[in-house]
Amino acid sequence: MGVCEQLCNLLAVVVVLLPLCTAELVDISLYHSTVVDIHNEIRREVGASDMQKMVWDDGVAKEAENWVKYCRYERAPSHISGCGQNLYYAPHMVRTWEGIDRTVHKAVTSWKNDQLYFRYGTDCGSACAYSQVVWSTSSNIGCAMHRCPRMKTGAYEKRYTTIFACFYSPKGEMTNDFPFTPGVACSLCPAGMVCEADLCVPGVMIQSSQAQNLLGPEVAPGGSGVANVPERVPAIEPPVVVPSVCIPSMTTQEVHFVLLVTNNLRAREMAAPLTWSDELEQWAQYVIRCDIEYPGPRTAYTNFGKTGAATLLYELVYEWGDEGSNTGITLVTGGCRTPSDAATCNHNTNLMSITNTRMGCAACVCGLQRQFTCIYDSR
Repeated sequence: MGVCEQLCNLLAVVVVLLPLCTAELVDISLYHSTVVDIHNEIRREVGASDMQKMVWDDGVAKEAENWVKYCRYERAPSHISGCGQNLYYAPHMVRTWEGIDRTVHKAVTSWKNDQLYFRYGTDCGSACAYSQVVWSTSSNIGCAMHRCPRMKTGAYEKRYTTIFACFYSPKGEMTNDFPFTPGVACSLCPAGMVCEADLCVPGVMIQSSQAQNLLGPEVAPGGSGVANVPERVPAIEPPVVVPSVCIPSMTTQEVHFVLLVTNNLRAREMAAPLTWSDELEQWAQYVIRCDIEYPGPRTAYTNFGKTGAATLLYELVYEWGDEGSNTGITLVTGGCRTPSDAATCNHNTNLMSITNTRMGCAACVCGLQRQFTCIYDSR
């Protein structure tokens, strides 16, 4: 084989492999309706009187595209985008239609799962992703997906990921207003809107013969002509004070050693090893905070604590393992939660639970300390 032929063959290989190593936008055009339908189904479940139907907006989608191309796992600053935003990333390069479908569903499901921490009020607290999904006036949605050979998350970097973002317009005012008005579906649709499948839509959008035009507020008994307009329902609970938020990040090496130490400790007690779960890692990233420590899903075990910013995370895991089986001891840092708080625990008893089969953690710097949260379950 001549030199020229060898060079041509090498070039062909490079051309084939190049897409595997470069950042590029993923075509999700076949999934626009899927994204919209899933969002609207969640919005119907809320029980809101003024919930508007979401529709796809190419302009909003372009905003999302312009942001995900930077491969940063963080919300775009308000001066760059005036849209509400939800983010998700897959820890691999999504390349198939099945992978796109799976990523879209996992992303929206993870945002919906924030509902576990949702408290109706003027502050989204630890459920901002869910609050944006069900923000009644956010009627336009556009999303984008981007493959990222290198993705920035805070001060750290993850390799070969795929970031997915949905942008919403108008954006929800997460710390200044209520997300929706509870009540009978469509009973408080804005002027000019009618009801379609329990969601408020502009009259021209009606496509179903079952859609009905609301006549407005009921007239008070006695024919006085004064409308019985429901007052905006006050918060069911006092607004949640937002703790200082930290940007979660763990290096691949940290994940490796935290899992290794955990399984070494479990091996001493003849407990089966755990596997790392990207889903639980996402959960940990959603709930981790500097000031207030939140648990993961109600069905899972959670350990949380703080250590020095320069201390290796797996050293904290060793400290958890030293707590033994006495659940009555005072935990020096952090705490632990069992599913639905059905049993007492310490960090070690959660580590050793024989029912658990997987784990996922998140960490972030909080001043001179580092917050560390791990979630375990059996799924």
